[in-house]
Amino acid sequence: MTLSDFPNELPAVTLDFLNSRQLDPRINFSRASAASPDSSAMVDGEVMLFDPNVPRLSSTGLLIEENRTNSCIFSENFTGTNWSNLYITPTPNATTAPDGTNTASSLMETADDDQHRLAYATQLSTINCTSIFVKPNGRENVAIEILYGGNGWMTAVYNLTGNGAVTQVSQGGNNAYTELDSSIIPLSNGWYRLSLTTRYDVVSPNPNQQYPILLSTCTSSTPTLDSFYGTEFFPGDPTKGVYIWGAQFELEKSFPTSYIPTSGSTATRAADVAEMPVAGAYNVNEYTIINQDFGAAGGSDTLTIVGTGETPVKRTAVYNSYLTQEQTNAVAGEIDDWWEWRVLGSTFGLSTAETDGQVTVDWGDGTTFTLIGDNSGNGIPDHTFDNGSGYHTIKFKLDSGTYFETGSNGDATNAAKVTAVGPCPSSMLISGGPFSQCINMEVCDATFVRTGSSGGMDFRFNNKLKNIPFFTTSPSVTSYGDSFRDCELITSFPSIDLSNGTNFTRCWADCSSLESFPAIDLSAGNNFYDAWGDCTNLVTFPANMFDNLSSPVNKCFTIAWSNCNSLNAAGVENILNSIDNSGQSAPSSGPDITIDYNTSSGTPNITTAVTNLKSRGWTITLNGVLQ
Repeated sequence: MTLSDFPNELPAVTLDFLNSRQLDPRINFSRASAASPDSSAMVDGEVMLFDPNVPRLSSTGLLIEENRTNSCIFSENFTGTNWSNLYITPTPNATTAPDGTNTASSLMETADDDQHRLAYATQLSTINCTSIFVKPNGRENVAIEILYGGNGWMTAVYNLTGNGAVTQVSQGGNNAYTELDSSIIPLSNGWYRLSLTTRYDVVSPNPNQQYPILLSTCTSSTPTLDSFYGTEFFPGDPTKGVYIWGAQFELEKSFPTSYIPTSGSTATRAADVAEMPVAGAYNVNEYTIINQDFGAAGGSDTLTIVGTGETPVKRTAVYNSYLTQEQTNAVAGEIDDWWEWRVLGSTFGLSTAETDGQVTVDWGDGTTFTLIGDNSGNGIPDHTFDNGSGYHTIKFKLDSGTYFETGSNGDATNAAKVTAVGPCPSSMLISGGPFSQCINMEVCDATFVRTGSSGGMDFRFNNKLKNIPFFTTSPSVTSYGDSFRDCELITSFPSIDLSNGTNFTRCWADCSSLESFPAIDLSAGNNFYDAWGDCTNLVTFPANMFDNLSSPVNKCFTIAWSNCNSLNAAGVENILNSIDNSGQSAPSSGPDITIDYNTSSGTPNITTAVTNLKSRGWTITLNGVLQ
């Protein structure tokens, strides 16, 4: 998207499946069957089944599909009675299939001067979408054909080299077929997935006379097809053929979906459904929802994503008002290799920015700057814009290396000029405190992957930001000190995975509008000094947060909940009972647990926890009173 066209309001809900690679924990996801990944997401030669109710997240996004049936009753065994082999010999378990098992078959020509094809002997209905995984084994050209009795046929020829290509599409007989689609998708380890979708355009056709010729080998990428069934005649070579696996026939559908394995009967993959209850934040009659590259969404106070195809969900944003078409187009635009920021002023730079490779800065006025990761510490020097002191959209691109550290924490003057930040490319890891001291940033749509083992201060002093984006952290991140300190307008915190974090010193301190806190994994944490201090509107705190506390450092819980004057009694119980559950003794220095809470919410039931904790050297202070 282009930040210059970004609506001047914050989305009520932002979900970035492409970059986060996680399902927002607020989403209730269901699928009543196992399922394969999208073909374009297959990597490392694997097609691993996802268990029922497990979302299919990958480098392409979240796969959402309707329910589909594979009508091919043996999708990986091509020697049964439902297959007809003409001058071609299938051999099962001949090589490694795309799913890593030794279940792919070889399909080798005989020496006969004839067609060399594998056909499905069971007749199917009128509309048919055929797909198959194929790998060359001496032959690099193959054809898929759909045949309607003896009245007509449609054939597509595929070349199994490089990125693959559909090299020829033709039909014969009464020419009554319409080609809806033909495709070839290159996968890992030499495999391709081929598909052909056709429709027989005759009034009231007999639905029991159509069957697919699944695969024919060819000697050319543009063969001269014989009029008999539209496949090529030539003397075969018994040493040449292809490997095949995963046949799929999806009847009365106009496009192929992810692979559905079968073994002796048809099989159905259930629909993917993702629902997010967002009471008051989304109403189909009042608000705007922007979906990037997927099926449909609807609901009233519940955002529902239901699959209508195989294209993954990349990004979803819900706005609390209708947007103009121009704004909608801008927000729904593709995320490319550039990371866009909007800044205000006549100059901008980041004097302490760093990278381990090379970052190009496009200033938006025809000039660029290149940041080289030479450890020189020179950063990105101030640039004077030739079009004055208004708003400017600048872009960053990672040319090489893995990460970009913006350096905003070390350049408060320029950080204060940032007003909006767009989605971060998935190839760019973000290190350090990327948005620290961006005190005027109101819009942050920067779903990103946070890396690095030190720093923290990710959003420190962002006192105009109303929502923290749902970002991902790499295992190397252990320090979150001051990460969200002084984010004064956020009322809730997303369920970000912080399970590798050890240091949470002042992490949420002075988030004075924060009302609730999620049950996130803080099990590796051992330092929560002033972590929620001065969160004056924090009402609830979840149970079991510190059950796995290990090796608490000095002052681990000192002033951790000081001035949390709205915290209810249940929250106090949850905190102390959980620390007690850990069984940990107090550190030698600073063994105090400091909690302030709202006494009008009741008296917390903490007698047992306090007794146990004191026996292990802890001191507990509630509202200034030593227990």
